[in-house]
Amino acid sequence: MKCLNVKTRHKLKILLFFISLTLFGTQTIYAIKLCDSTFKSFDSLGYKTKVEKWKNGQACGAWLYYENGFLTKKEKYKKGILHYTLFYNKIGKVITTVDRKGKVRNYKPCNCK
Repeated sequence: MKCLNVKTRHKLKILLFFISLTLFGTQTIYAIKLCDSTFKSFDSLGYKTKVEKWKNGQACGAWLYYENGFLTKKEKYKKGILHYTLFYNKIGKVITTVDRKGKVRNYKPCNCK
């Protein structure tokens, strides 16, 4: 399967899933819940200011930070470790990213709609 392109591999996986579903009857599909609790905080005007997700006392998933109702920062955690941070401008476009090694990349988002 290594020599196949991504789209072909994806189609092949879907085909194999449906073949196995047909041959072996119904399959039980379990959704894995990544985080077990979510904490949301709000300002005095009722706008969301922060959304945190936790699992077993460790940060997990996407943490979102807002100012005046607009998303300004997103942090992605896995098993309590910060993997990357995204900073957004007022129209919701990514302007800066920081990876887990601290490498900063700046972007010039277009003012497209």
